[in-house]
Amino acid sequence: MIKQLMLGAAVLAGVVGVSGVASATETFTPGTNDQVATNQGTTKISLTGDTTTSSLWENPNGSGDGQKATENSAGKKAFGLVLVTVPGFNFGEKTLTGQATESATATGTDNIKVQDLRYDENGYKVFAAASKLVNEKKTELPVTALTLSVLDGTQDENGGQLSGTGDTPATILDANKATSATGTDTTGLIAGHGNLIAQDKTGNADGTYESGAVTAKLDFGAPRLKTGNYTGKITYTLQDDALK
Repeated sequence: MIKQLMLGAAVLAGVVGVSGVASATETFTPGTNDQVATNQGTTKISLTGDTTTSSLWENPNGSGDGQKATENSAGKKAFGLVLVTVPGFNFGEKTLTGQATESATATGTDNIKVQDLRYDENGYKVFAAASKLVNEKKTELPVTALTLSVLDGTQDENGGQLSGTGDTPATILDANKATSATGTDTTGLIAGHGNLIAQDKTGNADGTYESGAVTAKLDFGAPRLKTGNYTGKITYTLQDDALK
């Protein structure tokens, strides 16, 4: 925005003459630089990024209920980073065929969108972890694999880009298993876990950047397959690339 305002001012200064009538801008003629007097002024501007955290953000790794903190902090700014949108997946209705392994694919409801307000040299990484899928009777779907394929986002003129998984889909099933203080399996329900699915590799993706389409593949099978409507969660974590 600052650059645009400066350019706008320069255009106005060059077009409007003293009398208010439009006049052509005069440019210094090359080759006569030995016939000049000179002096220099300075230009200066201090740029600061936003590394603040929303007052509504809760630390999922702090004391208390990490699952609740993750739910309450969804989409909130943390240390200048915001995970604006993430995909969910509806695999639709599938008739079981009796095969040992069944599979389904779905395109995400959203792409991955990140806002980086820090404007520093650090990049960032996005991780994902999936929870169990259970039906109305709390029966668990016997999932054997759940993977995400994330296409690269558009690269801008500065090299900024949100890069995806490349040629190898990322597995997000049983990614960094997590357990609550009471022994409950909270895998896929708490931030701070998961496998890498997208990243700013260059540190140039300052501002808002979006990935390409995200596709999920779900594999499941016998034994214990039961009909029903199964639901689960995928928890996404956005982390400063310097925190390794």
